[in-house]
Amino acid sequence: MRNIKGRLDISGLEDVQNIEAAKEANLKDKKYLNELSLEWVRDDSSQDGRVTDDGVLEGLQPHANLKKLHIKSYGGVSFPSWMSHLSNLTCITVEDCRNCEHLFPLDCQLPSLCKLTLQNCPKLQVLPADLPAVTELHINGCGELSALPRLPSICELKLHSCGVKMLLSLTTPCLISLQRLSIGRCDQLECCLEKVSLQDLTSLQELQIFRCPQLKSLGYGEGGLPTTLKSLNIDGCPNLKSMPTRLENLTSLVELSIVTQLPLFSQESALPTTIEVLKIFSCDNLKSLPKGMQSLTSLKKLVIHKCPQLHSLFSDDENNDYGLPTELNALEIHTCPNLNSLPKGMQSLTSFTKLVIHECPQLHYLFLDDGNNDHRLPFTFTTLDISAFPNLMSLPKWMQSLLPCLKELKIKDCPQLHSLFPDDENNDYGLPTKLNTLKIHTCPNLKSLPKGMQNLASLKNLMIRECPQLHSLFLDDENNDHRLPTTLVHLYIGAFPNLNSLPKGMQSLTSLNSLRINSCPQLFSLFPDDNNNEYGLPTTLVHLYIGGCENPKSLPKRMQNLTSLEYLSIWNCPEIAFLPEDGLPTTLRYLHISECPKLKERCQKNNGRDWPKIQHIPYIDCS
Repeated sequence: MRNIKGRLDISGLEDVQNIEAAKEANLKDKKYLNELSLEWVRDDSSQDGRVTDDGVLEGLQPHANLKKLHIKSYGGVSFPSWMSHLSNLTCITVEDCRNCEHLFPLDCQLPSLCKLTLQNCPKLQVLPADLPAVTELHINGCGELSALPRLPSICELKLHSCGVKMLLSLTTPCLISLQRLSIGRCDQLECCLEKVSLQDLTSLQELQIFRCPQLKSLGYGEGGLPTTLKSLNIDGCPNLKSMPTRLENLTSLVELSIVTQLPLFSQESALPTTIEVLKIFSCDNLKSLPKGMQSLTSLKKLVIHKCPQLHSLFSDDENNDYGLPTELNALEIHTCPNLNSLPKGMQSLTSFTKLVIHECPQLHYLFLDDGNNDHRLPFTFTTLDISAFPNLMSLPKWMQSLLPCLKELKIKDCPQLHSLFPDDENNDYGLPTKLNTLKIHTCPNLKSLPKGMQNLASLKNLMIRECPQLHSLFLDDENNDHRLPTTLVHLYIGAFPNLNSLPKGMQSLTSLNSLRINSCPQLFSLFPDDNNNEYGLPTTLVHLYIGGCENPKSLPKRMQNLTSLEYLSIWNCPEIAFLPEDGLPTTLRYLHISECPKLKERCQKNNGRDWPKIQHIPYIDCS
């Protein structure tokens, strides 16, 4: 073991009793070791370890060539003297060391250290005075730490759940090279950086402030935010009523995320035209977006979340001063209970490709008005994701022609949805032929999928979950109109309480790579007649997952014919008692069996009755 290379993880150090036992690991001579992780595993009821851990860690001195060191749940008060000799260390992580007061010896020199992470060390008081090479410093849950070292190279600083005293000690000179700053979970903080003029941080590109409920100001003076800022994220600061600068002056700003009552939109202030991503969260008084949104010519993504007073995106759809910018690519609206319409003219957004709407119960229709082009989506549209539509009963007419580029459709939590289309015999209804992914989740009254699914020549991914009224898997022996397309690659079937077997014709899915069957309590066998050649799985199958099916007593007989199968996972199928008589395919590389007590017993290594059938498989997990 002297020549061990790369990374070494040592856990369970709470069982090592003294320094002599620790020295037996002989880490000091392992000169090729680059990364070392040392962990004590203890719960609240165990001894704190402050007596024995000091000696154990002293005895685990690594070679001076070590590059990365991770120490977790060490119970000592201070770190050993050998820390001073690790001059090649580039990364140190110290986690859950609840008794530690001093991290490094006072004379410690760490000239190569680039990244330091301190997590949940509540008694830590002192850091070295100078960390000249550190570019990333992350501190979380170190409330007694009162000051930071000199950080002339710092680029990224994260201070979370830290004491106010440490934050107030920061000055502009020690942050002059800072590019990314995150401050969060500081309950008593009123002024973010009392001795720092944010405008003087001319390298700052990302600023995040979250969960500081008493915060009233971002910094001293009226200097404002630096124009170099590219990303600004403010979350959970209800007492922050204004920004220290006019946002339109932030000419480099690309992403803005605001979770507060800040007056983002007013006659006195506008947003910079450089912004590409705008996120508005929990603005209780926002009733509509302002005039002039079209001027945000770089805006690609707009996210609106939890704005209970939002009734429409714009107060006057007929006024040309209102509208979305033409370059918008994605619009996401979540949990806006009073939103009753989307704006007119969306069909003119020629770059628009993605619409996500979740929990907007007053939105009754899906933006495709048969008699009004103003309510249609653009032809370029590719992704539609809708959930929690209590009044949606079907998808609209003419989806094939109005959304010819639609590739992904997700529908979730629509209790009134009985069928995707009200009239399967009408050619005006149907899914676009370029559809690649269809996911339907938690639609308790959905009884069927539409006819003509076999014509969706681009469909590769199909997921149907928690649709209890859907009794069959769309493969009608007498009617080709109900078959699935042969292009299907991934099929997921979950929570089908009435499914008792897979249908005929599964072999025709000649592109199927992955099949997942989960939580089908009435599934007694994958196929009703294993001796009938019309039943069976396609030989192209690579991944097969079966779980949460309480009644199947066996796997299909002809499993050995699945000559492409590499991964087989069976979990929570307690009645499966044995593997097929002819065994499993020789191509199988991974077998996982869990919560199947009868099968697990037969597959025990060497002495299980089915062990000869699986001993050729490289990776077997029978837990």
